[in-house]
Amino acid sequence: IPYPLVYDGSWTIDIPRVKELLENTDNRIRALVLINPNNPTGSYIKPQERDALLQLCNKNNVAIIADEVFYDYCLEPFDGNCRLAGEESTLVFALDGFSKMLAAPHAKVGWIEVSGPSQDVQDAMKRLDVIADDFLPIGATVSERIPELLQCAKEQTDLVKNRVRSNLKTLRKMLANYPNCCVSALRAEGGWNILIRVPSCLDDDDLALRLMQDYHLVSQPGYYFDMPNNGYLALSLLPEEKQFVYGVKALLDTVHAMLEELN
Repeated sequence: IPYPLVYDGSWTIDIPRVKELLENTDNRIRALVLINPNNPTGSYIKPQERDALLQLCNKNNVAIIADEVFYDYCLEPFDGNCRLAGEESTLVFALDGFSKMLAAPHAKVGWIEVSGPSQDVQDAMKRLDVIADDFLPIGATVSERIPELLQCAKEQTDLVKNRVRSNLKTLRKMLANYPNCCVSALRAEGGWNILIRVPSCLDDDDLALRLMQDYHLVSQPGYYFDMPNNGYLALSLLPEEKQFVYGVKALLDTVHAMLEELN
């Protein structure tokens, strides 16, 4: 059952809607999935959201599954962010792994940190042992190198963090300097992506096709992520600077040209 995020200068969770869903026993909800920070909105769980969600989950006997693979890639965060991993008041399954930590998609090693009331943790660990043994084997090539991969994790994370932060600054500068710019970037608190707003009079698919045909660029329209209306585009901050600048300029030029065609 999905729950909405709302944008008003930053993305926030619709807590009243989550409360309504959790307290409706007909839904039989057993776990709440939280992405911290979210992808592609980049929004961390705010302190007040964290407190409210922990209380709701505790009250309704609902576990939390927290995907925190992008947590260390902070961009424009608010104060007070905190991992859900290690939380003791409520049963929490916190997910992390090498693929994002090392920016290595083929390093398929992930882990779950379980925390919460001691008896709940013990019961959960017994079941996770069965699941892990039956369904989640680790490839020998990667597993043999886990110690050395952990040693270089911080250095690799810092390299990627520096790149995405630099590209975000470049993006802000390009948007500010582009003549009569009709494209804006929403606040990106963390992660590797940022949401771009383009005029909603432009069709998402038409824009995506133009970028492919004219510049050989693949884009991700907002409806891929259930955005409520036209005019959203997810932009990766991972490319090298020269490639990133080329892609952003291509997007701005394409939006400008399509608006001219409408006039």
